[in-house]
Amino acid sequence: MSADPKDKNPNPIFVTDKFSNPINFRIAEHFLCPECEDLLNRCGETWTLHNAFRGGATFPLRDVLAQSPARVSLDKARLIDARSLSGVDLPRLIHFAIGVFWKASARRWWALDHPTQLEFGPYEERFRRYLLGQQAFPERASLIVSISGNQAPHLGAIYPYGGGRLVQGPRQYRFAIPGMAFWLHVGQIPYVLRELCAYHSGTVCLSPDLNEMFVRDMGPLVAKAKRRRAP
Repeated sequence: MSADPKDKNPNPIFVTDKFSNPINFRIAEHFLCPECEDLLNRCGETWTLHNAFRGGATFPLRDVLAQSPARVSLDKARLIDARSLSGVDLPRLIHFAIGVFWKASARRWWALDHPTQLEFGPYEERFRRYLLGQQAFPERASLIVSISGNQAPHLGAIYPYGGGRLVQGPRQYRFAIPGMAFWLHVGQIPYVLRELCAYHSGTVCLSPDLNEMFVRDMGPLVAKAKRRRAP
């Protein structure tokens, strides 16, 4: 989470289920070779971060979607077919999201006061091969991409988490960066999740209040955490 601009400590507020405190920390390990890092940068990370919300009034991806017609308009989202939109590189956006999920599953990471690693089972290898361009996106997977329509999108990030099974359905994983949220489902994918999938249907969701989702996800963790120094 971003720090309060009035706070004398400029560091972001790092929150776990044990503590919360402004601290200069990021989850990082020596992992990929330079060639693989370059592939992830070229195929998704650079474009996504350039078009994402970075603070201030600039949010290129949101601005393109806000001016585009919706396939379906719902109370909490406008579903937009982004495959042919000028200004939206959907393959790179998908590659970025899957790259983040895959890295969270491919090794154990140290998250300040606890280790973390997603469990994808056989999908870990399928996503690895997808990122390398060696096979198509898995048929039994769905990636939902939500972009904030808020005038002042949240500045927080949620590290990848999940693995719980939806009721009689697939397993769900999630992460968020400022102004954007991603849901990945693997397993038995129902029709509705396939229709919401950025890869299978080209859909990107523009949410009028993605901030509400961010607060809902982070609220219980923030309420539980004690504000103290990191170990």
